[in-house]
Amino acid sequence: MRNAQGALRFFVTWAVFLGLVYTLKMYEGWDKLFTDNHGAGFLPWDFDIIGIVVVLFKLGLATYAAQTIGGMIYVVMQYERGMVFRNGNFERVANAGIVIMPPWFWGMEMVDVRAMNLVIEVAQIMTKDNVPVKIKAVVFFAVDKARPQDSVLEVEDFAGSIEQVAEAAIKSMGGESTFKQMQAERKALGTALRTEVAEETKGWGAVVQSVLIQDVAIDSEEIRMSLVREAAAQAEALARGHLAEAEVATAESFVKAANLYAGNAVALMLRQLNIALEAVKGGKAVVLMPTSAMDGGSNLAIQAAMQQAAQITDGNTEDQA
Repeated sequence: MRNAQGALRFFVTWAVFLGLVYTLKMYEGWDKLFTDNHGAGFLPWDFDIIGIVVVLFKLGLATYAAQTIGGMIYVVMQYERGMVFRNGNFERVANAGIVIMPPWFWGMEMVDVRAMNLVIEVAQIMTKDNVPVKIKAVVFFAVDKARPQDSVLEVEDFAGSIEQVAEAAIKSMGGESTFKQMQAERKALGTALRTEVAEETKGWGAVVQSVLIQDVAIDSEEIRMSLVREAAAQAEALARGHLAEAEVATAESFVKAANLYAGNAVALMLRQLNIALEAVKGGKAVVLMPTSAMDGGSNLAIQAAMQQAAQITDGNTEDQA
C-alpha cells in the first residue's frame, strides 16, 4: 500500500543516516573534523551532533506524521468510485465524498465511471468477397456502477483490453461480410459488434453502450479503381436496359396505333392532316399534298379537316398582323 511504502522509505532513510552518524563517532578524532588546528570551531555554536540528530529526528517524525495523517484522507469525486483495500484484499466500494481510512495497511484506488470511447482503426481486413478494406469504428463503454471493482480485480488494463476485444471482433466481422454488406448495413453490423464485445467483457465490469462503424474504405487503390469501373459499367448497362424498355413500349404503342388506323381510314386521314397542320403552325412552311391523299375519306372528315386548317390559318394571320 502507498502509506506502508512511505513508512518503509522513512525508516530506511533514517537507518542510513544513523548508521553514518555511528560511523563518525567511531572514527578517532571525529570531533576535529569540525574544528581547526587551534580548537576554534567552524560553526557559530557549540557543536553537539547528538542534539542535531535528535532535532532532525523530531523534524522527520513530524513530517512523516503530517504525511501519514494527510494520506488517511481521500476525496472521492461524484464521477468516481473508490476501491478500498485492506492488507491487499478488496474491502468495499466507497461512493462520492470524504473517506477517512487507517494508515499503513489500508489504501484506495479510484475508478472513473463516466462514459468513455475508443477510436479503433483496423487495416488490411479481407472481406468475404476478397476485398481488402480498412474499417474505422468507435466503441462507447463505461464501468458498471453496480460492480466497479471488477474493472480493477478482473483485468489489468480495462480500456486496453476492451480495445483488443473490439479489434478482434471487427476483424472477424469483416471476414464474414462482403464489402457491399459493410457499406449498406453499418448499423446492423455495429449492433452485432456491440453484442459480441459486451459478451466477451461482461466479467470485467464493463457496460458496452454502442459500437458505431464510421468508415469502410478499400485498402487498395487498384481494387478501388476496379470497383469504380465495375460500378460505372453496371450503371451504363442499367441505363441501356431502361432505354430498351422504353423502345419496346414505344414500338408497342406504334403497333397499336397502326392496327387502329388500319381499321379506320377516316382516322388515318385525320392523322395525316393533323401532321400536316403541325408542320405549318409556324406560318413559314408550305405542305403540298396530292389529291389522292383525300381518296377514301368521307365528306365529314374532309370538312372537319378543312375547318381545323382554316382556324389555324386565321390564327397565323392574326399573329402576323
